[in-house]
Amino acid sequence: MDLNATVLVGGLAVLLGGTVQGCVGFGFGMIALTPLLFLLSPREAVPMLMMLSLLNTVPIAFSNRDKIRPRVVAPLFAGALVGVPIGIAAILYLDGPVFRTLVGVLLVSFAAVLATGWSYPLPRPALASLPIGFASGIMNGSTSMGGPPVILFLANQSVPKDVFRTNIVAYFSCTNVFSIALVTSQGMIDGEMLARTALFAPLLIGGTYAGSRIARVTSEKLFRSITLACAGGMGVVLLIQNAPSL
Repeated sequence: MDLNATVLVGGLAVLLGGTVQGCVGFGFGMIALTPLLFLLSPREAVPMLMMLSLLNTVPIAFSNRDKIRPRVVAPLFAGALVGVPIGIAAILYLDGPVFRTLVGVLLVSFAAVLATGWSYPLPRPALASLPIGFASGIMNGSTSMGGPPVILFLANQSVPKDVFRTNIVAYFSCTNVFSIALVTSQGMIDGEMLARTALFAPLLIGGTYAGSRIARVTSEKLFRSITLACAGGMGVVLLIQNAPSL
């Protein structure tokens, strides 16, 4: 691993990911993971992004705590509690390219459908949240990208921008605390990883602040477009990166 390349590429990825997350409430892992995987192994990159993401989401959730809706967050997190351990195991035991290619196909497909304006709000969202949280937990544990299932679910339910942004970061905060506890118990976090996380933390905080400022002047329509573009764009990146390896 080239230290200079890691600092440059990783720093830019973390800065951009933090900006996107600060703006729309998600996207840090989506933006930051792909460049880092060119320099670090999944065992190195994923736990580091979990820790950085926690630094990113907790301040946003706390500053908007009056908008947190437990009925939105709790069932999603309940599903994630089952999914996260499976995802962490996948880092070691599953075929990464196959898994990520499948995720890419799903992201592109669902984002394309929702971009047409079609949606089908579910009549029992709390019940539907359990499998959504389960899928998100698997993705968070294996790739640190637990957002897409939850993003698409809340977009389909037409959740207002402020409620969407606050509750998705509250959910990520809970999920990342649980994920970090599990990877720590597996011995996947060491001193070098903590030092690297500390190095990138100021860039993350700066990006998050910039994104939060942008969010204040973002309309509901533009917010939805950014949401779907990020989800679909990440799907395309996953396909380009992993499909040739199948």
